[in-house]
Amino acid sequence: LDNQKLEMFGLIVYDGGVPQKSATATVIANIQNMNDETPTFLQKSYDAKVAENADRYTHVVTVSATDNDEGEYGEVKYSLAGTYRNAFEIDPKDGVITVLDPSVLDRETAEHITLQAVASDYAQFGAVKSSTIPINITILDVNDNQPSFEQHDFFATIVDNIPYYPCLLYTSPSPRD
Repeated sequence: LDNQKLEMFGLIVYDGGVPQKSATATVIANIQNMNDETPTFLQKSYDAKVAENADRYTHVVTVSATDNDEGEYGEVKYSLAGTYRNAFEIDPKDGVITVLDPSVLDRETAEHITLQAVASDYAQFGAVKSSTIPINITILDVNDNQPSFEQHDFFATIVDNIPYYPCLLYTSPSPRD
């Protein structure tokens, strides 16, 4: 019986005699809600983009999951897992993920960050069902670093009988961006 709303049904029994006889009864079933469904995210993964200069509490992405159980077993709460779980936060009720520690958003260090979003039901400890999906975050580059030269001294030879020097020395800085 997977119908968690069934409470009463009719029962008819037949004997094997001739003539066949039957009896009917009404059965009242007290069906207890079981935590037999696992929360399921609406997508298999979520992709997001956030600038490396994003402020604290910048919105990243919103995740959503459902649970087909009844009552508290059908209510979903969200949390984060993985290496960067402390750099972001998720609202446990609505699944909104925001930046908590902007210092991890350095495109020159990492172009992508992967979090895991966890959807859990409100079952008792030991009976909780949950599911996890990846949140793939692309860090967008901004021009936040000054260029620098790889060497400090440059040398050039200038001939004194040429009236115009279009370029004395070619060099290029090494930008981090």
